[in-house]
Amino acid sequence: MLDYTGIKCPVCGVPFRSGDDIVVCPECGAPYHRACYQEKGACIFDDLHKEGKEWKPPAPPQAPDPRAEIKDQECPVCGTLNGHSALFCNRCGASLTGEPRQYNNTAVNQGGAQGPYGGAAQQGSGYGAYPPPRTGFGGTVPPFAFDPMGGVSPAEVLDTGVSFGDASKLVKQNTAYYMPVFRYMKQTGKNTLERGVEVPAVDHEKKWDFTATAKVGDKTMMDALIPASQAIAAYSGSDEAGLFDAAAQAALQGAEASKQFVSKFGRAKSYGEQTIGTPDAGAASMAYFFQGLARP
Repeated sequence: MLDYTGIKCPVCGVPFRSGDDIVVCPECGAPYHRACYQEKGACIFDDLHKEGKEWKPPAPPQAPDPRAEIKDQECPVCGTLNGHSALFCNRCGASLTGEPRQYNNTAVNQGGAQGPYGGAAQQGSGYGAYPPPRTGFGGTVPPFAFDPMGGVSPAEVLDTGVSFGDASKLVKQNTAYYMPVFRYMKQTGKNTLERGVEVPAVDHEKKWDFTATAKVGDKTMMDALIPASQAIAAYSGSDEAGLFDAAAQAALQGAEASKQFVSKFGRAKSYGEQTIGTPDAGAASMAYFFQGLARP
């Protein structure tokens, strides 16, 4: 028997509860309270009977699309604009209501310790008391507080006329990871994409010279990254949006093509031909990354 709990009786409009005495129309299957059905003497859905159709429960109300909301709530911590009904910042997680403070994922400073940018440290972060833990790319990992910049100062210069703060506004998501990565790339001139794969920095003439263990066909992130880089190198337009769109399309096609390959690296290697038919997770991630860059 179907569970009608929560569905409204078509006669009285009262939702069915567990244990209610429910009868069902033998023709269309509409449920009623027994008393309501006896009151009417028959099913009220004559149109369904004439058309030979079955009764179907009403569709649940659709949840509002947060993307369609007006973004008028500015985060007091990172400045990101959030949807009108948002309670927390979708970038750094800070409370947008102002109180209670315990729901904010950053703590109040006590003791006057210095933070990573020269300002006051957050409570429990350990700045000024002992060295904070480090990421693999030189960023800091506060143990009890979330830093959306990963320990990189927003005012630090990434490139000519571009600060790390400007870059974080473009990246938007996972800036705590990407900002230290970008600083590592700037300081070393290298981009270590995965163990054993090193890609020299790109010069201004867009000459991409890959020296990599993995290649297209090995079912790795390179199945999407190499086609995307080739699309960037071949792009002849002058607008940034077109450049990112070309890279995103190439990365997506590369990730889709990885379905036909057998994994040769990582943990998936042990599954052999069982990996055929499934896109590589790394390639799919790179496709999503370039799609994010292509968004207006």
